[in-house]
Amino acid sequence: MPTINQMVRKGRKNKKVKSKAPALQYTLNSYKQRRVRQDRGAPQKRGVCTIVRTMTPKKPNSALRKIARVRLTNGIEVTEDVFESPANIAFDQAENRMHTIKAILVATLG
Repeated sequence: MPTINQMVRKGRKNKKVKSKAPALQYTLNSYKQRRVRQDRGAPQKRGVCTIVRTMTPKKPNSALRKIARVRLTNGIEVTEDVFESPANIAFDQAENRMHTIKAILVATLG
C-alpha cells in the first residue's frame, strides 16, 4: 500500500481499456503495404475463409466447436466461431424473441 508521500509524488494511473476486437482497429495502407491503427476502428471487416474445422475449448469445458480461420482485408488472420453450426442456440433464441415481440404487438394493438 503506498504512503501518502508516494501518492502525492506519483498519484494513481488510470487503467487502459483493452479492445475486445483488436483486429478490427487496423486498416491496410495498400501503397506502403503496412497496417495503420485507427482510433475508432470498424464495426465489420471483409475477409476470406482459409480453413474450417472443429476445435475443443479450454480445460473446464468440453465440446466440439465449429471454427473458421479468416484472413481479413487488413492482412490479419483471426479465428471465428461458425454462427450457423447446429450446436449454436442463437437462432432458437432469436426465434423465441421474435415470437415474444409478435405476441406483445398483437396484445397491445389488437
